[in-house]
Amino acid sequence: MGYISMSVVAFLVVFASPVVLATDTDPIPENRAQIPQWFKTNVKPYSQRKGTLDPALEAAETARQIITVNQKGGAKFKTLNEAIKSIPTGNKNRVIIKLAPGVYNEKVTIDIARPFITLLGQPGAETVLTYHGTAAQYGTVESATLIVWAEYFQAAHLTIKNTAPMPKPGSQGQALAMRINADKAAFYSCRFHGFQDTLCDDKGNHFFKDCYIEGTYDFIFGRGASLYLNTQLHAVGNGLRVITAQGRQSATEQNGYTFVHCKVTGTGTGIYLGRTVFYGEYKCFGPGSHLEKRVPYTQDIDKNEVTPFLTLGYIKGSTWLLPPPKY
Repeated sequence: MGYISMSVVAFLVVFASPVVLATDTDPIPENRAQIPQWFKTNVKPYSQRKGTLDPALEAAETARQIITVNQKGGAKFKTLNEAIKSIPTGNKNRVIIKLAPGVYNEKVTIDIARPFITLLGQPGAETVLTYHGTAAQYGTVESATLIVWAEYFQAAHLTIKNTAPMPKPGSQGQALAMRINADKAAFYSCRFHGFQDTLCDDKGNHFFKDCYIEGTYDFIFGRGASLYLNTQLHAVGNGLRVITAQGRQSATEQNGYTFVHCKVTGTGTGIYLGRTVFYGEYKCFGPGSHLEKRVPYTQDIDKNEVTPFLTLGYIKGSTWLLPPPKY
């Protein structure tokens, strides 16, 4: 058994190590069982990180606020949109929106003037945000059920869906579940469901841990610099399926997707890892991982080449990445 179930290191990239802080250099362990301890050691709570985080984030974490949402009543708000609108523009405090279990049929946008928001579902319960927007209605990137423009965003224990039907071949069928267009965002134990273009991992540094992402074609796309850890990538449908479409446009851009201890699954045949200029793989294993069947520009990279992409330094995590709050 190797290191990464399918190490989909999906970059349009030249391997140039990003500038990192000393605390950003501890690589994710090869043994999957050691991930919880690695995370606990490297992503400590705010109370143990004072003096090391971005000043604005430190100030926000000292004045946490909690807003409750329950569509059945008994909370401050019945909808997520109402809760978000209650947060003042120019917000400078960490606001944790606790969502009671249930299905919230809403199209939600968190604008750039409302940073430091956490959307928190109840662990072990199903909290679903769903809508049916399509590219034909809104345009591709505006079709998302949840759009985030604000920095320092967190989401945990949520399912985000776009329930528009699977598009017919050749149709304008993009229908996003999520668009993250802001720097310094983290997702924990979240599920993203859609078909074409499920997750627009658009701009900024992002972290996904213990997540599930499902789609058909280009279902992770954009120009983000993102680390996916212990996340399942599941292709559905028939015909051509493509997992990633990284939008990096030049060698000077510090972005790309790295998938560590991730699992690629799917139905049918003909699943492509991505449409990229460069694809690097390190210690992949399982069906479909045989390099002799790869296109010529796919490379089996060595430990020295891959290490910069196996640390939090890749997303500059030491200055902003925090664990999710408890429900």
